[in-house]
Amino acid sequence: MPLLPLSNTSIRAEGPAVQPSPAPTSKRATCQSCSRPARVCLCASVPKEKFCTEGKVIVLQHPYEARKPLGTVSLLRLCLQDIHVLTGRKYKPSEHGILTEAIQAARDGLTPLLVLFPAPGAARLDGAHVAPGLAARQAGVSNETELEGPLHSLRLGQRGAYTLLALDGTWQQAREMWGASQAHLVPPGTAVCLAPEAIGDPSARLKMEPARGCTTTCEAVAAALRVLEPRGAAVAGGVLDLLAAMTRAQAVWDPAVRARQSGTGGLYATGRARFGVGPGVARCAAAGGDQPPPPDVDVE
Repeated sequence: MPLLPLSNTSIRAEGPAVQPSPAPTSKRATCQSCSRPARVCLCASVPKEKFCTEGKVIVLQHPYEARKPLGTVSLLRLCLQDIHVLTGRKYKPSEHGILTEAIQAARDGLTPLLVLFPAPGAARLDGAHVAPGLAARQAGVSNETELEGPLHSLRLGQRGAYTLLALDGTWQQAREMWGASQAHLVPPGTAVCLAPEAIGDPSARLKMEPARGCTTTCEAVAAALRVLEPRGAAVAGGVLDLLAAMTRAQAVWDPAVRARQSGTGGLYATGRARFGVGPGVARCAAAGGDQPPPPDVDVE
């Protein structure tokens, strides 16, 4: 007996009729001002006015990081006037025009480019280098004070005194971004890292970090601005207060964040390999530059 084509065959299932799946529910409400879910809105903690900085902040953000709901670069956007967020796995001259301009300005000796990444040999960004210049300027001694050492080209006391570039992504992604872009950035730019004392209280962290000295992009930029800006304490305080508000809101829904805040959760990952932090970067992050790490820091 020949088989009938399926198009002419009618099949009826026995038993109760299958009910259609319910229509998908609508997306959760989002605050239009801070772009956070409405139930964890941060507007009450956002500074009333964005901070005006003497330097320019550029963030090169990995494409995957841009999709994460707990990314901290959005907090910088809420706090700073002169911030530019670029997307890419590496620096591309044809797509990242404002960074191309910053590189050229550094090459011409007009505005120094500071690349915030704890690479081996990175200059430590701390008060020993920058504070004397700020003190002189605030006292009216000089309009242009040059730093000594690796940051000698950083001129304080004028608008557009520097460009600060941060790489945003997981540590594995940031390390790959650094490797793919380093030849374009340094020189003419200078790799800088934070002093160990500049890192905030790890018990208040939004995320678990792979090693001591590692921190979120938001915290790293805030710590750098604390050193670089004449009103650095106020700028950093505003950014970190907003991050603290985000952490408190997240702790309500996230047991891991709540445990870190209470002191019962781990602050640093034990399996550092899955975070992509190699020994060299871990040493620099923990020690702040090309100094050897403290003896109690495990970097292998």
